[in-house]
Parts: sequence; C-alpha cells; structure tokens
Amino acid sequence: MTTVIDRRQQSKGDLPSRKRLHERAAKHIRKAITDSIVNGDIKDIGTGGIDVTVPEEDMAEPTIHHGKGGIYRHAVPGNREYSVGDKIPKPPGGGQGDGKGDKAGDRKGENTKSKFRISEKEFFDYLFDGLELPNLTKRTESVMNNEAYVHAGIVSQGPSSKLDLTRSKKQKMKRVSAITKPHVDELLGVLEEERGILECYAPPAEKASAKVAFLREVSRSRRLKNLEKEVLGLKALFNDKASPGDTARIQALDSNASTLREKIRRLSKWSETTDLRFHFHEPKPIPKSKAVMFCVMDTSGSMDNTKKEYAKIFYMLLYRFLQRQYDKIDVVFISHSTEADEVNQQDFFEKGESGGTFLSSGIRKMLEIIEERYPSDQWNIYGAQASDGDNFDSDNAPTLVALNEVLPLVQGYFYTEIKPTGSVYYEQSSINLFKKAQEVFKDRLWTGVIKRRDDIWPMFKEFFKSKGGLEAKARGGRMAAALSSLSEPELNPVPVTAAPAP
Repeated sequence: MTTVIDRRQQSKGDLPSRKRLHERAAKHIRKAITDSIVNGDIKDIGTGGIDVTVPEEDMAEPTIHHGKGGIYRHAVPGNREYSVGDKIPKPPGGGQGDGKGDKAGDRKGENTKSKFRISEKEFFDYLFDGLELPNLTKRTESVMNNEAYVHAGIVSQGPSSKLDLTRSKKQKMKRVSAITKPHVDELLGVLEEERGILECYAPPAEKASAKVAFLREVSRSRRLKNLEKEVLGLKALFNDKASPGDTARIQALDSNASTLREKIRRLSKWSETTDLRFHFHEPKPIPKSKAVMFCVMDTSGSMDNTKKEYAKIFYMLLYRFLQRQYDKIDVVFISHSTEADEVNQQDFFEKGESGGTFLSSGIRKMLEIIEERYPSDQWNIYGAQASDGDNFDSDNAPTLVALNEVLPLVQGYFYTEIKPTGSVYYEQSSINLFKKAQEVFKDRLWTGVIKRRDDIWPMFKEFFKSKGGLEAKARGGRMAAALSSLSEPELNPVPVTAAPAP
C-alpha cells in the first residue's frame, strides 16, 4: 500500500528548517518588526506578515568540515621542474599584484542581501516574546458553553485510532499466563520424563559432551525453552539406542507434548474481546476566559490627529496582546473632554471636541459601564487612557478619587501621556497626578510618555516585561503560544447603543 503525505497546506512556520533560519536571523527579524511599528501604517502593522532582509553572510548555515592533518608530500601532475622533497626558494620582493582591489560587493556577504517573509502569526510571536500580563489571574464565565474532550480512562472497546498497544500487550500476557499455566506445567513434566529416559542411555563420558544440565530458571517460559532444546539434543545422540519399550514411551510423550503445544498456541492468540485496551475521552465543559479592554481617550481640542494616531498604535498593540491571553475580548471606547461618552471605534479616533479636559470624566464613565455590564468578579478588566496631559486644576482631586475607585477592580491600568515635540499645551502635564496613585497601586497602574512614534514600542515592552511569573515559566520556549486568529487587524468593539441627547 502506498501512503502519500501532502504537506502543501502545512504551515511553513512549523518546519524545523524554517525555525532554524529564524534563529539565525533573529536580530534582523526583530529590527524589521520594530521598523514596521515605527514607520509602517497603523492599519497594516503585522497584517499578512512582513519581509525581512538579511545579509548573505548571516544566511549561511554552519557546517562541519574536516581539515587536513599531518605532513603531505606530493608533486603536482604536469610538473617538470621539481621533484618530491625539493625546496622552492621564496620569491624576492614579496607578492606581486595588479594594484586593483576588490570592488564593493565582490566578496560574499558585502552588500549582498537575501530576503524572506515571516507570517502574521510569526510576526506577533516575535513581537510579544518575553512579555506577560500583570496580575494574570484569569476570571471565567459562569456559563461554560464550550467543551473539550479529556481523557477519562481505559476501556475494552473503541476505535482503532485510540488503541493502546502497550496496555493491550500487558493484558494479553496476564491472561495467557493465567490460563496456560496448567498446560505449561504438564508440558514441562512430559519433557522432563522424556529427558530422564534418554539420559539413561548416556555413559558418564558422553553425558558431559551432551552438556546435560539441571534447569533452575524461575521463568516457566525460559525453563520450557531450554528443556525442549536439551531433549532435542539428547534425541539426536541416543534416540536410536533406546529399547523398543522406551521408544514407544518416547513416541507417546511426543504425541502428548504436541497436543499440549497446540493448546498453548491456541490460547495464546489475541482475543479482541478480552485483550484489547482503548483510550476513552469524554466531553467536559471548560470555562471560557474573557476580558474587557477600556480605551479611554481625551478628545478635546488639544488632541490633534498625530496624538490620536500614536494612541491608536498603543491600543492596537494592547488589543493584540490581550488576544493571546483570553478566549473572548470585548472592547469599549470612551471619549471625553469635560464629559465622557461611550462611542464606536470610528468616532473614537476621528471625531474631536472643543473645550478643556476633565480626566476624571473618562474614568467615571468606565466605572459606570463596569457596574452595568462587566462585574469585576467575572471579567478581567484592563484600562488604557491616553491624553496630552492638559487637565483643569480643579479636576486633579476628583481624578485621584476616581482612580482609587477603579484600580482595585482592574487587572491593569495604563496611562500614556502623548506629547509630540512642538505640539500645543506641551508645558502642561498630568502624569505626576497618576504617579501619586501609582505609589499605592504600583502593581496595577503604569504610566509612560510618548514624544515620538518610536517611543511607543519601548514603553509597551516596559509595561509588559516578564516578571518571572507563572506564565513565563509555563511558556518554556522562545516562541509564545499560537494565536487563534490574526486575520482582522482592527479592534472588535462590542455593539454600542447611542445614548439619548441630554
């Protein structure tokens, strides 16, 4: 029978050779990923994978070569001047050259580059390698509507795909040993009697040459094998010397031994009803981990498109990272100036408002939605707030009060202050206000400042760098767990119903 293995649909990321290539080119892959975040379009970051350019010298796979050892004496074929052992004088004046050096790119590895592509999954595996969520105590849904098949024991019937051959062999050996024991003991007695008859015809000198020995093995199968071999040897030596009476007895014993061997052989066959053992799996409801991500952003007049673009990159990275940890992700968008509203994704990033900023309004709206739809004992809650730091002084105290209320409910809260060089209101800052709350909730609140686009990724890594927790130990390898789906680059918010106008 011919077996055809079709690997055309197999992911290239799973091939060992591709993994080794990635290991050799790891520094170039990480540089390409960083450049993609810093310079790429935020809608296309990681989508479909990226191309990685690597110098040819870093693409070569290390190999082992056998070098020459010892002293070699030989004459080059066609040589007419020298013989083996002749000494050749050193040319005077050193080496001669034409004065022309190698041009750039003439040598291997200089200005010669190779290019390969990493998939979208591999992009995010490298991007988030070594990062972990803080306070990763996953809360789960009370209704467990998804199932997984778990091992539930060993049974005597089942499909061939679940056959446990090792257990089946052990079961067969126990059964055969139990039911054939009387027949084996009887066969041993027959062979011992036959051996005793044949040994009577062996003189003392010939007994030594026949290597007759007493069997003391514990195992019945071993005793039976050696005894049969010994009787066969004695027959070859003394069977023709036996008397008619002993010859008749030996034949009767041989007939009895053949009958016993046939019974043992028949009883030793596989029995599908008693010997085979199969693994049994049964469906078991499993909890489905879920999280909600609150995107809170200042949309007052001072938040221009550049600041919103930087905030969107951070939100995208956070959403992708949460996707790796939870089965279900809800996203809630809250925009605020002096008042806060829950909006859809398009309005969140595109619409702006005039007037000043109350940072506390966005946090209060988040508390209101948590109380209505996302109880903290059932949801893993994450908040990400972005602002340019321009806040009314009268709102500083209410902001601290709101933070003290929301931080005990969340797994993590991330405040990013976006202050591009040359932007308006650059001299004002609210980050010190959040740092006061950070002194109390240092394990739940993180703050950072974004001045340029290339500040976003280092700040994100600082937020989520591995603390050596349980997740980092369980990962056990360089590559993180595979994402369930990465085809959609945009956030997936929960449906929002527009609130009535006041």
